[in-house]
Amino acid sequence: MRSGLHTLYRSRACAGEHVVVGGEVVPEPALALAGLLGELESDGSTIPVVSLRVARRSDVDWVLPALRWLHTHGRRPILRTAISPPKALAEVAWECGATVLLELAHHRPAIQRALLGPDTDPSAALLLEAQHLAKLGVGVAVHLGPLIPGLHDRRGHLEPLLRHIRAASIRDVHLAVGRLTPARLRALDGAVDEATALAIRRSFGVRAGDQGESWRGGARQLPRLAAAALREGVRVLVREQGLQIDACGCAAQCHLDGGGRPDYTPIDGGELFAGVAS
Repeated sequence: MRSGLHTLYRSRACAGEHVVVGGEVVPEPALALAGLLGELESDGSTIPVVSLRVARRSDVDWVLPALRWLHTHGRRPILRTAISPPKALAEVAWECGATVLLELAHHRPAIQRALLGPDTDPSAALLLEAQHLAKLGVGVAVHLGPLIPGLHDRRGHLEPLLRHIRAASIRDVHLAVGRLTPARLRALDGAVDEATALAIRRSFGVRAGDQGESWRGGARQLPRLAAAALREGVRVLVREQGLQIDACGCAAQCHLDGGGRPDYTPIDGGELFAGVAS
């Protein structure tokens, strides 16, 4: 993994750009985040929405100050998490008007970890935490994915998770089609039966026994038509459960914005080094 904070994904939000930031603990998280956004905005981009991804428990150490910095500098913060937010993080999310996106991939813990990483909490634990967040007044949605053929195109794999989401009183979902990395392939081989593993390999054009060490770029993506078909099949199942996909029109779930922050101001040289600890 690259050290420090880095951009995982950029997309359009209902107003301006939406950037997903991930990484690991850094000495000055607020300064690191300000520097990263400053570089992105140096071409004139407007980035009013920033998601902070919590992939492991140690990420809480940099996400807490980063959340506060985003709020005080007029950015809408989104907490995208694969672990149950500890009390301190949940409270800061509420104070900052953040939206929480729970990363859910499967109702079985072994497959959830295989798809999202070894530190990931089971979907049941994350959905239980969603009820606490809702009581605080925090907007909660689900980041459903990574969606993988052989798993999520089968009702038996996806419907139990969707029913659990609905039972947790969550109505908002974003769909994310996944890539197949060597690490994910090895984790899935140990978490699913042989027939499912074979179906996954065939979907990504992986030969039996190939563990991905020689893949150029380190990941396999689905062909465009296959990805579109997978997304549409999942969309049907999601809507059957009464859930809505990107209700505001983008992946940032803007209709769940908690608000209550100062006006947005672009980062310039002076802003970068003034008040980064606030």
